[in-house]
Amino acid sequence: MELVSIGASEHIDDIRGRLDEEFALVREQGLEVAITDSHKGKLTFLNCELKTQRTRAGRHSNFRQHIANALCDVLFTHWRDTVLRKLVKSGYGYFATDEQEAISRGAVEILQPRGVEQAALHILGQRGQVYSRLLDYLSANDVLVLEGFVTFRLKDYMAELEDAVDNAVDDYLLEREYREFIKLLKYFVDVQEPKISEVNVIVEVGGSFRLVDNQGNVIRDAHLAEFVVEMVDTEVNYDDLLISALVTIAPRKLIMHCRPEARREESFGTIESVFAGRVVFCHGCPMCLPHALNARPDRHGGG
Repeated sequence: MELVSIGASEHIDDIRGRLDEEFALVREQGLEVAITDSHKGKLTFLNCELKTQRTRAGRHSNFRQHIANALCDVLFTHWRDTVLRKLVKSGYGYFATDEQEAISRGAVEILQPRGVEQAALHILGQRGQVYSRLLDYLSANDVLVLEGFVTFRLKDYMAELEDAVDNAVDDYLLEREYREFIKLLKYFVDVQEPKISEVNVIVEVGGSFRLVDNQGNVIRDAHLAEFVVEMVDTEVNYDDLLISALVTIAPRKLIMHCRPEARREESFGTIESVFAGRVVFCHGCPMCLPHALNARPDRHGGG
């Protein structure tokens, strides 16, 4: 007989469910295994009892490997998300409840690298480390308290979760600041009279741009005295400059012309948010081609 007890204060049903799935594989090998409950304070112990040591084929049981696999899955799913929420609440409890939830979701996204292949390699490497430590511990011990194991044996994993929360808070604050900035710009645009009815924006690769009216003339009036139409200074933030120029003009209609390789998703998204209902994206016209300064605009937006 072999007995291993797993103690935890949360996610007992999830742990039991994964153990049952693993032990179904053990039973297929002709081994008899059972799970019983016991309680001590706030902890519930799942007592996993293997009553036979060898499979039908005479091989020694890999009972503890199955337990380590089940616990590893729980740590990377239900338990991880619970810990992230606790870290947010304990470190950033001054945020509203819905904001804390948004931060927790952001931390989960940070822990999942972008790209299927990169994410898979990261998870496999991280999971392999945790599984190895679980198995090492279970090889020498018959009782494992999950919270204690994480606190003392997975300090690097806990540090990664804490870093993810801190970074998620930074991202959330930046996003909130961005939303407030967009709201303010939109207010400026909505309350002022348009200085020009229609503006064509010709965006070049690298971010430089030209502003052209509906007659094909480059806009060079007093409203844009501080903006340089033909810009060569590599230190210029073209995205900020473009948005500032458009907010100053506040056109009724805004037509964006650019080749796919010149499209700048972040700044274009900002323009769409600030000039909601006024923006048209051209899908190909002479103005979208390189060096199209002298081309006359398509009065329908090139759409």
